[in-house]
Amino acid sequence: SVIAAELVAKDNLFDLEKESVTSLYDLFANDTVYSPQSTEIQSLVSSFKNMTTKMDTEDEAYLEVTKLVKTLSRYLASLSELKQVPTGDEFDDDRTFHRLNISSYLMNVDRPELFQSFICDMYEAYLGKKNYVQAALSLELLANTWEWDIDTYLPGCVKPKLPSQTAFKRKVDLFKIIANNFIKGNKLEQAVDIYTEMLEAYLKFNFDLLGLSVCHTELGKLYAELENVDRLESTFFKIAFIGLGFPESIRGKEFVYEGLPYEHITSVHSRLNRLYPGSRIISNEEEAHKLLNESTIGRFLFIKTVTPKKESHAGKLSFMAKQYVDNKNLNTFINTRRLPGATSITNLWTE
Repeated sequence: SVIAAELVAKDNLFDLEKESVTSLYDLFANDTVYSPQSTEIQSLVSSFKNMTTKMDTEDEAYLEVTKLVKTLSRYLASLSELKQVPTGDEFDDDRTFHRLNISSYLMNVDRPELFQSFICDMYEAYLGKKNYVQAALSLELLANTWEWDIDTYLPGCVKPKLPSQTAFKRKVDLFKIIANNFIKGNKLEQAVDIYTEMLEAYLKFNFDLLGLSVCHTELGKLYAELENVDRLESTFFKIAFIGLGFPESIRGKEFVYEGLPYEHITSVHSRLNRLYPGSRIISNEEEAHKLLNESTIGRFLFIKTVTPKKESHAGKLSFMAKQYVDNKNLNTFINTRRLPGATSITNLWTE
């Protein structure tokens, strides 16, 4: 068989996996020629699994074959799930979720150009919506596909338009675009992080005085702007998407969303109801946790206001410096609620 011949010739199945993943991607991407049905996909996956059950577990090829079968089975499942995502804006995140998942398989078989092409398309789409923060985060995914390598040369890039250059220079140019988008999105703290990482790369991998000068200059501008920026604090909401009616990428999951400054929770209710029509808002947290543990039909949203956890600052900081530190890493959020049984302020307990 093909697998046996590949093992005899190369002692591994990586090349076969690469050809299989790439060919399946081309087949699903070009569905004008032939579009596999879900029943055909399930039949192929079953035949893969049957092949491993017939093998002796002591066979020296067993682990390699099992690994290949598991990879191709999961990959086919992802391709099939992407194909079944309904049309409509509310399922855009689901499409992105599956396409990123598929792209990770392509990266693993040394086909990064397909992953990079998808990320570039995603970046252009966010720019078109003037969503500069998501555009920056998309490009950050792209930049992280390369190392800070001064020896490897890369071909030119169309989106964003970049010339043939070293991997180091490609990352530098992308980081500048990323920082610029963070600035446009009023996320100055993230722009500082980008230039700080670039500065460290120059110091560690490519000691270049001009590059260091650019990093320090841009950091100086950002710190000066942070000292004088006048902005309102955003409101944050923890949102749980409960029920089988939601797209797979968010179903049964909880996220913290950044709202508008001083946005009331009822405004978020209205926005989510427009995006996910037919959803029912749940106000009781115990009921939400119960529904999360069940396979519930329908759409249920549990929303509550949360606040970023502030770090304790040793020493005295100016108000603007404190604001910068507090907004730098928004990873932990808290919510306080009153425990039942209180009759007055003297016996009020919260958690």
